[in-house]
Parts: sequence; C-alpha cells; structure tokens
Amino acid sequence: MMTKLLFGFFFIIGGITYGFNVSTEKAENKAVETPKKIDGIFNVISDNYKEKISTAIDVKLKEILLNKNFNGQILVAKNGQTVYKNYVGYSDIRNRIPFSDNTPIHLASISKTFTGMAVLKLMEQGLLNLDDSINKFFPDFPYQSVSVRMLLCHRSGLPNYENFFDKYAYSFAYRIAKNGKKIKTKTLVKKLIPGDKTFYNNNDVLNYIVNSKPHLYFKPNTKFDYCNTNYVLLALIIEKLSHKSYPDYIQEEIFDKLGMRHSFVLCEKNKSRITPSYHPNNTPYSLNNIDFIYGEKNVYSTVEDLLIWDKNMYSDSLLSAETRELAFSPHNEMRGSVHNYGLAWRMIVNPEEKIIYHNGWWHGNNTVFTRFIKDTVTVIVLGNRFNNNIYKSKAVHEVFTNVVDSSSTIN
Repeated sequence: MMTKLLFGFFFIIGGITYGFNVSTEKAENKAVETPKKIDGIFNVISDNYKEKISTAIDVKLKEILLNKNFNGQILVAKNGQTVYKNYVGYSDIRNRIPFSDNTPIHLASISKTFTGMAVLKLMEQGLLNLDDSINKFFPDFPYQSVSVRMLLCHRSGLPNYENFFDKYAYSFAYRIAKNGKKIKTKTLVKKLIPGDKTFYNNNDVLNYIVNSKPHLYFKPNTKFDYCNTNYVLLALIIEKLSHKSYPDYIQEEIFDKLGMRHSFVLCEKNKSRITPSYHPNNTPYSLNNIDFIYGEKNVYSTVEDLLIWDKNMYSDSLLSAETRELAFSPHNEMRGSVHNYGLAWRMIVNPEEKIIYHNGWWHGNNTVFTRFIKDTVTVIVLGNRFNNNIYKSKAVHEVFTNVVDSSSTIN
C-alpha cells in the first residue's frame, strides 16, 4: 500500500521568489535512498539549486560590491561545492591581463590562518606545547612570560613590528603655555635602525626585540590586542622546529599535501611571482622595506585553492577534530560584542551560530574568507585594488537564510 502526497511551497532569495512542488511518497518496506556524498562529508547539490542560488548571489553582490569599483576574484560555496564564481577586472590593470583560475592574490592577514594551523600541526607532533615560553625557542627573548598561545590569540602585549624599521618617528614632549596649561608637542626625528636595510626579514624583527627591548603595550595575557609581531615570531618558531624555511614548510606541508597548486609564500627569492595591487585610482603599490617579512602576511592564493583549504577544515586531513575545535574556540572575552578571536581565527559567536573568518588588508589587497559552519557556506573575496566594500561581502550569507545579518565583521 502506498500513499502519494503533493504540496507546494515558496521561498525568497535576494528578492527573487522561487516556487516548488514537492511530492513525497510514503510506502511500506520501501528503501530510502542515501544522499550522494562528496569527500564522504557533503551532500551533493543539484544543478537546479546551484543555478537559482547563483542568480540570487549575483543580485546581492551587485548591491554591495560588483558595481563599486571591485577588481578581483569571488567564490561562494555550499557543502564544499562552488555555487558562484566571478572574476572581475584585471590581475595586471596597466597591461589589461585578466584573472584566471591560476592567478594568485596576496591574502594579507588571511595568511595568519596558515601560520596558526602549522603551529598546531607541530603541537600535534609533540614538538611544542601551546604554553611554552618563547624563551624556550629564543633564549635571549626579553619577555619570559609570553607563550606560544598568547602569540596565536594576540594576548602577548608586544608592540607592532611595523614601527620598528621606520626611518623617522615622533618624539613627544610637554611645554607649559602662558595660561598655565600643559601642552603636548611632537617632533619628527630620525631613528637609528640596525643595518638600515632595503628589505628586512623575520630575524631582523626578533633581533630588534632582543636588542632594543621595546616596551610592552600591556602585561602579557591580560587583554587582546591584534598585533602582527606575534605571527612574525610564530613563523620563526616553525622554522626552528621544522629545520625548513617558513615558505618551504608551508609549501610542502600544506599547499602540496592539500593540492593547493597555485599558492605560495612570498619571499625575496620569488618576488617575480607578485601579482600587483593598486590604489583606487589604479596607481600600483610599490614594495617597501617590510614586504618580505612573513607569517602575518605574504601567502598568495586563489579562490579555488582557498576552497580546498576550507573543505579540509571539515576533515582530519590536516589536523584532528579536537585541535580544530581548539583553534575555533573563543580565547578573548570582548564584553558587549559577539566578536572574538581564537587561535589564528576571528569569529562571531551568537546564539544562532558560530561564524569563523579572517579578513586581510595589505597595500591594495582587501581579502575576506568567511565560513558559516552551521550552513556549510563559505564566502571568499580577494581584491587587488583597494576597496573597503569587500568587507561587506559576508552579507551574501543572507541569500541562503533569507535573514538579514545585523552583525558586522572587522578587519
């Protein structure tokens, strides 16, 4: 005996209404077909769904980004499968060279996610403990209470290295005005920089800290302060423990093993591989003296490779489920805010779901990598012409839920 039911329903995505008639069959002793899986994890998405959701995504992106001087790559995935991909503009604007699947873009601070995962991989191998003092790796490091974990979650109190090698800095003083008030004055003075090099490297950062002992911003592990110096030092720890350069380690242990064929870490020896980045008026950015420092930046990748990165974080191919959960757990209480930071990942934690993401900015590159775990939706946007609208791309998630997202991301 079999009963057949037919009913209809409608839903709205991005202002577009879709209607479906769905038939269900209730049968005695009838076998239920198991949904097809990709990589043993994700349910396969139908071509019909991909077409409809892609249209809705395009409508949303035209509203927030595509019509606002965007130049770069966009990929949106559901269940590990691409439902929208768009290359806009040129990788080389002056020579009008378009983007392709193998055109890498500087990820800026999204690079931290690779550094963080590499450190956690070394932890799983028993080569370090997250609560190890940095002095274990660098005996002359002047701050004994700073640990690996504090570097990962930005609680070290270290000053930002980007100011270490400036040729000029402001000297502050106070004077008393005629009315008796104390007035703060500043004077631009030339700094004494060790070596005064054209390009500095990670060891120069460490040596500056050891020799100059700059003041900490706060007592270690007392609060959160996003600081690139943390990840420069983590890259050096990776090098010390692996006996490989950071670019080689990331290439061999992550990119090659996962099949990220168009990704690499920028360093001075491969600078010819740079994809240029631009000011909003299409003037290219030039290299500066810290451009070859890595760990906090300098990973180049594509939206296709980052989708591979995303999918492997749903499996044990790189790290165990326990370690991944540790990375995606809040490590910083930010009162009155849904924002938090784990181990190399930003996150939005609210009663509905946890959103794992990282944004980036370096020179003309603005980048977004956002993972909506509950809905297995990933939004990846890589731009090489400066454009703050890129950070609004998280709102693409609304087309999957039909719920306006009121939370905001920060860079």
